[in-house]
Amino acid sequence: MEQKKTIAFVSNTLWSIFRFRFSLIKNLLSDGYHILVIAPADETERHFAGIPGLQFIPLAEMSTGFASPFRELKLFRELKIIYLRHQPNLIFHYTIKPNILGSFAARSAGIRSVAVVTGMGYAFVNKPLLRSIAIPLYKKAVRQSAQVWFLNEGDKIFFVRKGIINTTQSFLLPGEGIDTSWFAPVNSVPNPKEQTHFLMIARILKNKGVKEFAAAAALVRKKYPETVFTIMGKYDPTLPDAVSESEFQHFLEQKAFRYIPQSDDVRIQISEADCVVLPSYAEGLSMSLMEGASMEKPILATNVSGCRELVLHGISGYLCEPKDIGDLAEKMESLIALKPENRKMMGRNWRHLMLEKYELRTVIGIYRENIQKMLKRNET
Repeated sequence: MEQKKTIAFVSNTLWSIFRFRFSLIKNLLSDGYHILVIAPADETERHFAGIPGLQFIPLAEMSTGFASPFRELKLFRELKIIYLRHQPNLIFHYTIKPNILGSFAARSAGIRSVAVVTGMGYAFVNKPLLRSIAIPLYKKAVRQSAQVWFLNEGDKIFFVRKGIINTTQSFLLPGEGIDTSWFAPVNSVPNPKEQTHFLMIARILKNKGVKEFAAAAALVRKKYPETVFTIMGKYDPTLPDAVSESEFQHFLEQKAFRYIPQSDDVRIQISEADCVVLPSYAEGLSMSLMEGASMEKPILATNVSGCRELVLHGISGYLCEPKDIGDLAEKMESLIALKPENRKMMGRNWRHLMLEKYELRTVIGIYRENIQKMLKRNET
């Protein structure tokens, strides 16, 4: 009897594997693969417990941001030990630190791996010094990776232009996949024009545009005081790009927005909103925008890679310039001025794209096909 092939998924957070790849993992398990999930332990660990064929391996040395070289070397060693002990047939790395250190460890262990660039991340967006260090490390790390996957064309072009990869090594994945049957339109009654509800689903990070959202909300309320602004997402002050605790507390005290902590199910909040907003500085391919579009909500997002692909300006929503509070507020007011039937039409205009291009079944099929090809190459 042929031995089961083992696929490993490695990320800097366990919740991201649960949030973005849990359905993929369950489908691969049903295909007969053994799955390793490798990440720091967190509150989502319970979702991975007791599943036949799945093993969760907690990472002790994965720190937030970039730590000392000694600490990063410990993470490299930890990953290499895990890879040598469990001998997965193929490894998928996600986010910058697993992509770099995990790729080094996989190569050292003689195991084929794929680096998945899920966005430019904190180092590339906010820290020029870290970016200057990360680029040459990326070049060396992914040189022998089987493939480097991207969620948007802009990130792929950046990596090619910087000489990090060659075009033959790159692959464009249409996002993490959206379950359009789960995120289906709901026949909700639109809020009155004066109480238009803007919903932002994101972690409380500076590069997600939280400050811009709060400042734009203050401008809009001067003209439309009953407008509702909500942010839903995890707040972790230990993250390097987190909004400071004092500033976050100030937002709450001033009622800059209504805050809802992270939830495993965001459909109720999306159904109650009139528009899903993400004023991010950079994305891989925004899941929250895809969820909103799938539920036929107009989208308001920044004109950056990972967001612009999901908005047809004036047709399915609006694009604003990143870090431009005035432009964000102006686009919010444009949405408020629309008639309810025009808002509905905006939402309907883009759900078909989710069905045609970003449907979860499509993305899972792409993974299955590429996994089979790479495993066959391992055998030759």
